[in-house]
Amino acid sequence: MKTCFRILSAALALVACLTLGACHAKDEVAVTVGDTPYSSALYVYALLQADSEAKTKISDAQADDTSSGSTASQIDFYAEKIDDKDYVTWVKDRAVELLRAYTVYQQKCDELNLTPSDEDKQALDNQNSYYWNYYGYNTVYEANGVSFASFEKASSYSLLSNTYFKKLYGEGGEKAVPMADIQKTLADDFVLVDELSASFSGQTEDEIKTTRDKFNGYLEQLKAGKAFADVYKDYNGATDEQTTDGDDDSPKPQDANATVLGSENTDTPDEQFDEIKKMAVGECKLIELEDNAGLRLIVRKDISADPYYLDQMTDTILWMLKEDEYNDSIRALGEQLEVKINNFAVDRFQVKKLKYPTE
Repeated sequence: MKTCFRILSAALALVACLTLGACHAKDEVAVTVGDTPYSSALYVYALLQADSEAKTKISDAQADDTSSGSTASQIDFYAEKIDDKDYVTWVKDRAVELLRAYTVYQQKCDELNLTPSDEDKQALDNQNSYYWNYYGYNTVYEANGVSFASFEKASSYSLLSNTYFKKLYGEGGEKAVPMADIQKTLADDFVLVDELSASFSGQTEDEIKTTRDKFNGYLEQLKAGKAFADVYKDYNGATDEQTTDGDDDSPKPQDANATVLGSENTDTPDEQFDEIKKMAVGECKLIELEDNAGLRLIVRKDISADPYYLDQMTDTILWMLKEDEYNDSIRALGEQLEVKINNFAVDRFQVKKLKYPTE
């Protein structure tokens, strides 16, 4: 997508339900960074973010350790260390670090007179509403005295961050990334395909054979010159209306059925990326998934041939290339800011009192 937010609450996908016992004043100041006060609600928001990040780090590390064999439900997180810190200390320090970052985002946007675009504001509003109403965030936050207004305020810092990031690394920015580097990343780490897929889950041997025969038939039709759109409609029973993107004025790809797949360097790596990347443009191939899990019928396309993808994916690629550098610079600026902690408020929210569901 063209606008790529690094939403600060994304790590809370691990959280389904949480309760904290302590009550706190609605506008109580928990932490002050520089001249910016942060309420208890915003501190809790940052604490939850930090706690989820910590669990993700430990879970990922143990998943990479094939000798551990532990699942997330079996891990004693509080017994683990992160960056040579005990779990609780790391989470509390990370929460304050996040508040430092929020302050830097605001300061930089004020300093450079940067205002998020109406398009980006609307995109974030839509995303907030979705997470709050349909992803269970209302249950998480309201249980802790965090209203939707506080949630919006906290998530708005991602919008400021995105605005400053694009000013810094976008076209004409102080650290602008050359277009040649963006184009190279698009070509190296993404591939455009037309695809039909089928899962064998729950199918009998006869049904699997029928599906495989059908896909082999489609493969031969494509090799003989049949348009993928016609094969797609035959397989899915789709009408022309179902395979178009609508009549609005928003930018559209030349091929409405095309899909972008990413390498391991992206946020959404495709397991067969390397195999598909080796295919020639226009080549058709039937890929058998491991353990007889299913089939993928792939037609390789040229992602550079449609300007839509460079335009829409530039922000995503900028984050791929510069996220670490950017975060390091924000962290360094944040460390220069004075922090005052209201222990009476902060101590009410203990990391070990965060309650997660048992199922």
